[in-house]
Amino acid sequence: MRRWLWTIGCCIGMAACTAPSLTAFQIRDYREEAPIVVAAGAVIVQSDVVPSSVLPHIEKRMPVTPERALSDWAEHRFRAGRPTADSALVLTIQEASMIQEEKPSGHWYMLDNVVYELQYRIEMAYHQNGRIMQTQTVSGFEKKSIPEQSSLAAKEEVWQELINEMLRKVNRKVIADMPPGFILSEA
Repeated sequence: MRRWLWTIGCCIGMAACTAPSLTAFQIRDYREEAPIVVAAGAVIVQSDVVPSSVLPHIEKRMPVTPERALSDWAEHRFRAGRPTADSALVLTIQEASMIQEEKPSGHWYMLDNVVYELQYRIEMAYHQNGRIMQTQTVSGFEKKSIPEQSSLAAKEEVWQELINEMLRKVNRKVIADMPPGFILSEA
């Protein structure tokens, strides 16, 4: 009888020690939507972001970096509609960083917090015959805090929410501010 109780106790203990499974990191990259066809001969996506692995930057720890998310969004969202035209839409990712800061709560009854802040800035330039005709800059930040002792799954969920909110805002602002007549067809 003792052997059975000991075996059951060991099984329960081993089951309690297993790591929780992480959910897939789901970034909305707009693949499921039809691309926006623009009046340009080319759509060029480039990045001026200098990667940093020094704290408070945590991009290297993330399954998908903010820079990669913006790049994937741009590549899936826009298509050149006039391949023979001497014009281009150049999207430059100037900033895409996630930082982590510890912020003490200041109250004995609250857990200390970790604040995640996602900062981004992209520039879209409309080139015609080698000259920049118009530029548009979209920038902003997203911020969220969680308790300091949160699990990796909770941290990844926050990162995912911040990146998806960034993409939603950038997508809406870029489309709203494009020059008149530049969009040939929109989903």
